[in-house]
Amino acid sequence: MTALMQTLAGVALFLIGSIKAWMHITASSVLSLPICTGKNVLISVSNGSFFERAHCWGCYVAVAGLILVATGLYDMWQQRRGIASLVD
Repeated sequence: MTALMQTLAGVALFLIGSIKAWMHITASSVLSLPICTGKNVLISVSNGSFFERAHCWGCYVAVAGLILVATGLYDMWQQRRGIASLVD
């Protein structure tokens, strides 16, 4: 994978992870769980801390995307630096 493709994939992962985390954080504050009798049990999740509400796979995907972007940009910088040293 080229450094440019790696950076673009990282940006895509970061955007997808950020959108998922935002959707998870802004979701309903009450969970409705169906039980065997056909009724629903309501569980309030609004009393949780920010980290309890924001915990989902989106956070991990966003961090992985940032790592890919950083390494891709570093690789591109190294390639440009290598070409510049050949000119000197």
